[in-house]
Amino acid sequence: DIGFDEFVFTGADFLLKEDALTLTEGTLVAGQSGATTVSLTADTFTLTEGTLSITTATIVTLVADSFTLTDGTVSIGVSTKISPILDTFTLTDGTLLVQQAQDVTPVADTFTLSDGTLVIRAEQESRITLIADTFTLTDGTTSITTGSRITPVADTFTLTDGTLSISTATAITLIADTFTLTDGTLTIDVTQDINLIADSLTLTDGTLVIDQEQDVFLVADSFTITDGALLVQQDQNVTLTADALVITDGTVSVTTGSRVTLTPDAFSLTDGAITISQEQDVFLLADTFTLSEGTLNIFAEQETTVDLVPDALAIDPGIMSIKASGNTSVGLIHPHLILTAGALTIYQDVN
Repeated sequence: DIGFDEFVFTGADFLLKEDALTLTEGTLVAGQSGATTVSLTADTFTLTEGTLSITTATIVTLVADSFTLTDGTVSIGVSTKISPILDTFTLTDGTLLVQQAQDVTPVADTFTLSDGTLVIRAEQESRITLIADTFTLTDGTTSITTGSRITPVADTFTLTDGTLSISTATAITLIADTFTLTDGTLTIDVTQDINLIADSLTLTDGTLVIDQEQDVFLVADSFTITDGALLVQQDQNVTLTADALVITDGTVSVTTGSRVTLTPDAFSLTDGAITISQEQDVFLLADTFTLSEGTLNIFAEQETTVDLVPDALAIDPGIMSIKASGNTSVGLIHPHLILTAGALTIYQDVN
């Protein structure tokens, strides 16, 4: 163990390698004089009410089998490359702050935030990659701002009562075999390209909010919203692609966007609601499209095109309402349209 109240290093290279590195109410400062390489290597890296501050470094590498932050703070600023590589990364009531980094790559088998805060602020040609077999947010907060490229990659990506906020980034890609939101909130703001790619994308009492985007793609083999909400606002292109898109007591809301495309093999609404308003182009494509006590509302204006193209469209006893004005076209194309105690309303349309 290495114990200290304060440790200051101002050389060009900084390398610290121990079996166990522990900070308890202490401060470790590396940099302040243009350090080029900072490497912290340990089997166990623990911060308890301590502070690790790394500034003005070109390359920062944290390598540990176990990395734990408990009421501690890690601050990394003005760096070109940051690569924490560990088997287990845990934040409990702690704070990890990364500022003005060009390349940030936290790599871990298990990445967990419990009542902790992860803040990444990157500018210019920046890349942020979160790679973990298991990425879990429990009552924690992750905030990523002003980065050009953000790529969280995990086999299992879970938000439980946690908050993930991504803003002003150019490209965002969330890739996971299993993506789950449970009483959590994922907010993506002012981005040009967003890709949510998962074998299974599930919202349970959770909220996914996408604001002011140019291109939004939700690609999953299975997309399920149970008492959850998907909100897409002020978007140009929104594409939901899934083998199965199921909404049970959930809500999908898309507003002020130019193009909305829903392309699942099976589309089911049960006590749920889809609301699309002020869109230019809306395409709902499915082999099976079913509304069971659900609501689909499409409010279209100006040069609007609304196309529903499923093999089977069944409304039992759901409600489909299409309200359009201007030079609007509404097309319902399918071999089977079944209305059982349901309502389909189209009015104020030119075509």
